Amino acid sequence: MHLLGGREYPDALTGVDPKFGLVHERDNEGIVVAMFEGKHVRFGFANDLKVQEWNATWKAKRIGRLLPPFLTRLLERYASYAHRPGIPRVPSALVPAPAQVTEAPAPACELRDEVAAALVDAAQTKAP
Repeated sequence: MHLLGGREYPDALTGVDPKFGLVHERDNEGIVVAMFEGKHVRFGFANDLKVQEWNATWKAKRIGRLLPPFLTRLLERYASYAHRPGIPRVPSALVPAPAQVTEAPAPACELRDEVAAALVDAAQTKAP
């Protein structure tokens, strides 16, 4: 089971926007205000996620139960933290195979000589 441990966060209301009531959170955390008995809880996504069995140790540490819509908001914040930003990787099945090369490319020295000759010809045709 994936368990996301939270910690009491008494300073949650110090960063509240007075006009709109928004709690300022970092990208790697979720804060639930007044979750249980007026306690504010901070869930840190970077270090608090654990894959363990639900047992008596976890039951003793339990602060409260989080229900929708607060659970949904916390899950969405964790999903936006866990996924890398930008465009998702394109599946390899959708990438076309590279075209087969039938002729060997010309050596670099031949290409250099051809470019140099073309530059000389261009300079001579522009000269008065």
